[in-house]
Amino acid sequence: MEVDQSAWNEMLKFRIEWYYAQIQFLDKDKNVLYTSPIPGITNGILDVETLILENTKYIKLYCSSSGGDGACLTEIQIVQEPQIALTDYLPKLTNIGVEQPYSMANINYSKSTKQKLYSLDNKNWLEYIGEVKVEVGQTIYAKGINEKGEESNVSNKTALMRKDAMGEGAYDGDWSKGISVWYDDTAWMEVDNNVWNLTLRFKLGWMRASIQFLDKDKKILYTSPNPGVSNGVLDTQALIPENTKYIKLYRSSTDGDGAYLYELEIKK
Repeated sequence: MEVDQSAWNEMLKFRIEWYYAQIQFLDKDKNVLYTSPIPGITNGILDVETLILENTKYIKLYCSSSGGDGACLTEIQIVQEPQIALTDYLPKLTNIGVEQPYSMANINYSKSTKQKLYSLDNKNWLEYIGEVKVEVGQTIYAKGINEKGEESNVSNKTALMRKDAMGEGAYDGDWSKGISVWYDDTAWMEVDNNVWNLTLRFKLGWMRASIQFLDKDKKILYTSPNPGVSNGVLDTQALIPENTKYIKLYRSSTDGDGAYLYELEIKK
């Protein structure tokens, strides 16, 4: 298929079928600019959305292995509705408490869009001029209007807490209950530099529960002791070293089932 220059940087949606089916974008000299993944299983189906790269002149469907029977393309079209990408952030420890986790939304609109709009309630629409902050559990909506006044379909995405984020139970002020991680799972919190050299009080439960302070490269700056006995509890404190970027809750040894954190807070 030939590609017109007007389609560059538009979002293309396509569906390919069969094990080794692939799509490529090529320039006018047939140099490969993009190669799609493959369905990867017999009678497999793969839906792909990707930007059409600048200088794309051709789209090619092919079977990428002699071990396959062929390739099937069942759908290909330019996506008209805006595409929303969320970047999820961890909760953040500061000298006035813990900032709740949130997401930042980037929205990509079709090139034909003349008016870029977003909403946080699907009722009141605002002009999109850049990243939008979305609270956990909140949904962001987006639509575009072209030069003819025609509206695109409305797309939406809901901000979710990162799976590795330290839950609110670890910083809600209740020292009688908290959060847990099991086996090799971990829970993370970001640290603001305004708490460096302040004292963190924290309460751990279970034999091998431990927390670590780490720098931006995940280098360990401090590792706490653990309760050390089954169903043990350790209420302790530690100075937050300079360059601390993260706090991690984890199980410090394989002979425990997990780790429990009742609470943490900057010591007043």
